[in-house]
Amino acid sequence: MVSIVGLVERPGLLHLPPGSRVADAVSLAVAREGADLATLNLAQRLTDGDQVIVGAHTPTPGPPQLGSAIIPAGQLTPATRTSPTPQPKINLNTATESDLDTLPGIGPTMARAILTWRADHGHFTTLDQLSEIPGIGPTRAARLRPLVTL
Repeated sequence: MVSIVGLVERPGLLHLPPGSRVADAVSLAVAREGADLATLNLAQRLTDGDQVIVGAHTPTPGPPQLGSAIIPAGQLTPATRTSPTPQPKINLNTATESDLDTLPGIGPTMARAILTWRADHGHFTTLDQLSEIPGIGPTRAARLRPLVTL
């Protein structure tokens, strides 16, 4: 079993047969647009407990982003098991559709819904307002709170 997180449509735990490779995990999780696959060794064999982190590709110079990585099971500490390198929080009041699309569980459609809410209601004043957006229930709002700011 391996964990895959980051810019993938289906993050989480994957049950893969022995001898599976990073490419198998990425294929099952479905890399999202903008995923940085160039820095992953897609031919690398995975072992039980490995974590694959699919980061954002940054084609232009700018602030550093979380890159892609494979963390062998033996190198995972309790902190890395629960949270890969922290990413900067995304400001709901200034974020673009592509910024919002980098959030786990938020695709282009949900990103547009957030922007529509912001256009209709003005700036967010509390993170609780996330639950006013159609498609964002209590569970999704709770997952987003630590990743966003105002």
